[in-house]
Amino acid sequence: MTAAQKKAQSEEDPILESGLIFQERLFEPDEDPEGFRNKLIAISDSYGTEEHFKPFTEEEKGRFEKRIVGLDLELDKLAKEKKAFNKEIDANMKPMKIEQQTLVDNLQIGAVWTEETLYNIVDPDTGLIGIYDERGLLQRTKQMKRGRGLQKTIPLTSKPE
Repeated sequence: MTAAQKKAQSEEDPILESGLIFQERLFEPDEDPEGFRNKLIAISDSYGTEEHFKPFTEEEKGRFEKRIVGLDLELDKLAKEKKAFNKEIDANMKPMKIEQQTLVDNLQIGAVWTEETLYNIVDPDTGLIGIYDERGLLQRTKQMKRGRGLQKTIPLTSKPE
């Protein structure tokens, strides 16, 4: 019993606090257990089931210690399995989380990131570059920067009227 438990019990039990000591054993050990029970009922003011600490034997102590060692080994084994399992789950979840974040980003910006061939067509009169995909659809336009864009682009030969 820990010191805190003894203190709590002494606060509940005025007899222990006052220093009165009861007999260690009320009846002889060779008497009938049913007789013990009947005599205890007869001399007690009240009785009922209560939770309390009961001292254990050396045999029980040995059993408890062995069980603790066994539980430690089992818990260690389960902790290793849990760690391996969590790593596997995390590995399975990672691509899903990346895909989910990509989809959220695409929805927020209203476009999908792709890698495809694009064609830059320059209009030298306005200084704009039209960027078209393989189907000929305009993807975006940008302002032509000085000294860039003319080498890798197809200039418009004539301006439509």
